[in-house]
Amino acid sequence: GIAGRIYEVLESRARYLGMQALATDASASAQPFFASKGFVFVATRNYLLHDVAISNSRMIKSLH
Repeated sequence: GIAGRIYEVLESRARYLGMQALATDASASAQPFFASKGFVFVATRNYLLHDVAISNSRMIKSLH
């Protein structure tokens, strides 16, 4: 789909620029997408944004 194509361009550009890793703070519904691209779960992050509780998962992918 379109998300996969956008991601492929982003990763290609990151590699071209010599980045060593990519990171995201993924929602529960986005975790499977990022996992399918090789990201691994690192930690759960909980915080308040304008008095709204937000919970997401820090995920990282090594580009090496």
